Amino acid sequence: MEQNAGCSLKGRKSSIEYPDISPSETPTGDRFRLQLLENESATTSHYKQCDFDSADSKTRVPSVFSEPLSIRDRFSTYLISATIVSTAFLLATTAFLAYLWNSDDSNKIWHRIVLANLVTRSVTLSAVILRITVSVQAGLVTSMLASLILEGAGICLLDVLEISFMRFANNGPHMLLWVYAKQVGSAASFSLLAALALSTFATQFTSTLLLSDIASISTPNSSSGSGVRYGFAPIIDPDESPPKYASIGWTDYGTKIPQEFPSFGEYSAPAERKDGVDDTGTVIRSLMPITDKDSRQNLVSYEGPAFAFDARVACTQPHFLSLENCDEQSSDSDGTICGEVAPRNPIDNAAINMNRTYFSCGLPSSWFSDFEPTSSPQWTLCPLWDWTTGGLLSALDPANNASLQHSWYPLYSEEYPDEPFGGTWGASDGKKSWVVGTGNAYLVLNTTTTYFSMEMNRSINATTYVGPWTKIEYPETSEIFSTSLCYDALPPDYTIHQVQDFNVTLSKGAYRREPVVGVKAKNEGFDTTEVRKQLAAGLGNATLEERGVFQLSGEDLLKAVAEKHFELSPLDPSYGINDALSFPVYQQSEIPTLPWVFGAVTTAWHTFTLHFCLYCEPIANEARTASTLHSSIFNEALQDTGSPAIALQAHLTTVLRQAYYTWLPLFDTSANATTVSYVERLAPVSRRGFLAVMGILATHVLVCGITTYLFLKKTKYSLLGNIWASFAQVTQTEQAQVLLKDGAMRTNKEVLRVLRREGNGKMRYRVAFDREEGVTLAPVARLESEG
Repeated sequence: MEQNAGCSLKGRKSSIEYPDISPSETPTGDRFRLQLLENESATTSHYKQCDFDSADSKTRVPSVFSEPLSIRDRFSTYLISATIVSTAFLLATTAFLAYLWNSDDSNKIWHRIVLANLVTRSVTLSAVILRITVSVQAGLVTSMLASLILEGAGICLLDVLEISFMRFANNGPHMLLWVYAKQVGSAASFSLLAALALSTFATQFTSTLLLSDIASISTPNSSSGSGVRYGFAPIIDPDESPPKYASIGWTDYGTKIPQEFPSFGEYSAPAERKDGVDDTGTVIRSLMPITDKDSRQNLVSYEGPAFAFDARVACTQPHFLSLENCDEQSSDSDGTICGEVAPRNPIDNAAINMNRTYFSCGLPSSWFSDFEPTSSPQWTLCPLWDWTTGGLLSALDPANNASLQHSWYPLYSEEYPDEPFGGTWGASDGKKSWVVGTGNAYLVLNTTTTYFSMEMNRSINATTYVGPWTKIEYPETSEIFSTSLCYDALPPDYTIHQVQDFNVTLSKGAYRREPVVGVKAKNEGFDTTEVRKQLAAGLGNATLEERGVFQLSGEDLLKAVAEKHFELSPLDPSYGINDALSFPVYQQSEIPTLPWVFGAVTTAWHTFTLHFCLYCEPIANEARTASTLHSSIFNEALQDTGSPAIALQAHLTTVLRQAYYTWLPLFDTSANATTVSYVERLAPVSRRGFLAVMGILATHVLVCGITTYLFLKKTKYSLLGNIWASFAQVTQTEQAQVLLKDGAMRTNKEVLRVLRREGNGKMRYRVAFDREEGVTLAPVARLESEG
């Protein structure tokens, strides 16, 4: 204990004396070396005896010669703190970027970030954090690599001091790479150093790489409420209410070309398949009261009043009881065929006359066309004006459903009580009867006046039945034309209890632009592929999202219709069906808006036969040629699907939509609607930049991990972040002491010349343990070249 006490450094005056050197005196190398040896012999025995262990020290500092250093002792407090903090920030930032690139609108937090336009700022800030954390960690790993070099393959004496100092502080791996690349060393250390330098350099471009993935997307905004004009106010008293526009009911929309094809909502349920029947099943479509095209396209959801209609169409094989050329009956019947027809197969959810219905159809002719007749299809849509024909029952009629009993009720006048002057379809629940509306009936056929103008045998017995078609053959010419009897579910204009202004809920999953039409070459009309896809009248079975159509909450709508049934005003049982005509079930005073759409469209097409052809002209007075666009839609739909029901459904939807949006700007009845719209925001749309950044970070982490493992396993004496150890370990040799003394005002080149002159330029040194000298520099081997 006394001996150890005598070793205390506290208050101790050193007994070692150093000779004075005047400023003008420059000691020679031999003299300087002798002085160092004397000083070393005087101090070594004393400190070895004390072993750095003082009796009055509170803690014992173990000697590097006798005990291995712990990991905690080999890293400074700053480096440990910087490593922990930088790793935490690196992991958090990487996780945030992965979250940002792998989320979508369904994630509320991601959606808020995108809506607030914070994506670019978040990415830029994340890139800054990545650059800082990688740079901090790269500095630590550079210190480890410097330790591996100094304690491993070694380094030239000229560079020893610089590399050793890098164990304390450095400005990145590029400086160590520059020094180490000039001489032969460990391939593993050089590879790690090069990878670290490249990954650190590459992180400077993280912001550029990440922002390259950012682009504008359409994302749903928050919901908002606004007023919409959705219909004309009803005319309760013609003397008090101003009349509506006279042209509403007399515009032939089938002969006009629509300019836009607004998206709509749709709900559908498949029909049961039956032989000889082509049925679209229940298809309810809804048109939104929004005039602006961009606003419609940007809609995500809509909840409010809208015009809804049952777009179901069913076609079956017609049975002709008679078929003849009506030209001879009157001059107004030129190019007209007439006769009696009946459906061969019953149709579900319909009230139709299964016996016979009179028809008269004008046929087209291509004789007077400016173009030569071609193989272009020529189809005719012939409405059956006889009200006894009946039609489908609308799923949206609260006064009507398939569970009721339906009958045709003839109407009689007091003047002619035995002769009916008309009639109506009525429904009965077994207790009372009331007037109901049914859809309309049509003949669809593809013949022209060319064949009916010939004197030939037109035997109706020469027929065949395929699917919904009846094919009639002309024996003399072997010509065959096809025809089908079709029904829709659109109510007549007088049925005011047909509620059309329902509150609907529409939604869609992604932004879709509304379709446009193209133009075909060589006078072949319009390219309607996109429009027919929207109408489900093209090839394939596209989903609602692929068609750009809204999902209509049909079940909720049908439930509302059923509830509306109980709000209808009951009829006095004493009234007969004739009296009921004057007392509609749904009182006029309760109508939210004027039910004009069906009347506006059906009035025109019930008056005229419509020809769908590109190169034909009507001959009969009561016939019209559809516009080129309507003809293209109908003919191409029929050609692609082979379904007259789908083709007719596409046509009916097109003209109803055309009429609705024509008059929408003039609507005068308003209500509130809640909408959610897409807005343009910046968000990740690609993964290339993100994956590149993740690759850079993965390389960085891999290099850090390998280097840390090698450092802990192969080095023993490097104390990272400790400047005294970094300096002292490489300045104990005779050569280093001379260089420190003589190199105060010398450049590296001058020092290198001195080393070469003394034969030490090719010598490589490393930090090692010497029993006499302790931890110091030791020569390794001569380099093959000086690099």
